Amino acid sequence: MGIRDLWKIVNPASQETTLTKLTWDFWTEKDRPMIIGVDASIWLFRSQTAICASGSHSQLGPNPELSIIFHKLSFFLKLPAVLIIVLDGTSRPNIKRGTKVKKAPHWMVKGLRELVEGFGYHMHQAPAEAEAELATMNKCGYIDAVLTDDSDVLVFDAPFIIRNPEKNSKDPDTVSTYNIVDINSNAETPIMKNGLLLFAILRGGDYDMGLPGCSTSISYALTNTELGMELAFLAEEESDSAAQYLCHWRKKLRHEIEEDPHHFIGRKYRKLAATIPPDFPSIRTIRSYTHPQVSNSFAGVLNLQLPDVPKLIDLAKKLFNWKSSGSLATKFRVKIFDAFCIRNLLVPDCYTSTIPVVTLSNAARPRSILNVKADKKSPSIILFSVSFNITELAKLYLISTYLSDLASTRRMTGTAKKKHQLAQAALSTLRQSHIVDLTLLSDME
Repeated sequence: MGIRDLWKIVNPASQETTLTKLTWDFWTEKDRPMIIGVDASIWLFRSQTAICASGSHSQLGPNPELSIIFHKLSFFLKLPAVLIIVLDGTSRPNIKRGTKVKKAPHWMVKGLRELVEGFGYHMHQAPAEAEAELATMNKCGYIDAVLTDDSDVLVFDAPFIIRNPEKNSKDPDTVSTYNIVDINSNAETPIMKNGLLLFAILRGGDYDMGLPGCSTSISYALTNTELGMELAFLAEEESDSAAQYLCHWRKKLRHEIEEDPHHFIGRKYRKLAATIPPDFPSIRTIRSYTHPQVSNSFAGVLNLQLPDVPKLIDLAKKLFNWKSSGSLATKFRVKIFDAFCIRNLLVPDCYTSTIPVVTLSNAARPRSILNVKADKKSPSIILFSVSFNITELAKLYLISTYLSDLASTRRMTGTAKKKHQLAQAALSTLRQSHIVDLTLLSDME
């Protein structure tokens, strides 16, 4: 998806990091969660591709594609991040890459929407292309970053992009980030906004196949000329005037390729220049990048919300057939409960203004973090009431593995270890204010 080879061009300006570091650094600096817009089509496509590649769909249980989405959403639950998942709209182009676009809703959308709402995230329907909508959201400050693999978002001028982990990566945390300022000023392959537009037109993408025979190196070399700026100017003109300007622009393109007057390309390509079609490029293709159909405004405040655990339990039973208490307990202990504890501390009125990073040596002891009381015991069920020491917890970096790290140290007394084990059980079951279905707690003793 997107512009051919554009990621290669901007890659020298990228920064490798983790979502954990990125969001916690943002939290510390901005005193609020990072709002991330997600291109839903990428997640849907990736999940289907992963299941097809496994070759064992029938052995993976019901809706394995949505199960992948469930795990993606659960990962973000432990981060100080607000997600808004953006869907493509019905006004997107009828033809992309020479293939007719299906306008009917994707079969996974209903389940996706249920999961997103269950996790406490947000959904948004774009009028047309989701990546254009996300770029606009990012430019106007409605979101802080765009999470996508579609390089079109670069041409749509998104200021800050998070690229999904590699397809074969099992690490959901490691990502690459792209800041438009760094892309513009990168010493190795700098490229400006209008240069991105020209590169897209020459190399081709979703809306057009580009200029046949125009390689990545030639296309990038031409971004150093005024051709990109002139494309942006003529896109603002009326159709008749734009057609005239485009004829003049085409002559300049032919001259640059044929003669290489500024030595940007490094040699003359007269055969390529002679094959430039008389109707290349179409004004419609240019305006698809410069004037995409997007929403006029964005309403609503995107806040952190707690997941609806009972709803998620019902969805897990319905979508994935996780009906046994043991199966539900295992899945939710690993994916939901610890993250819920962290999210519970981050929602409004539950966190302090600053969260300094602390090391293990000066961190608070477990008994000052959680006050745990065993309310009831039976052969199959243990219930806990849990109260949090918000002040102490807010001083931590809020990494859910913190208690496990403490347990491995030798400085803890036997009594402290017992209290720690009780706290760990409470974190896992999260039996607070009857938030968890009682059936989940069986088999946990």
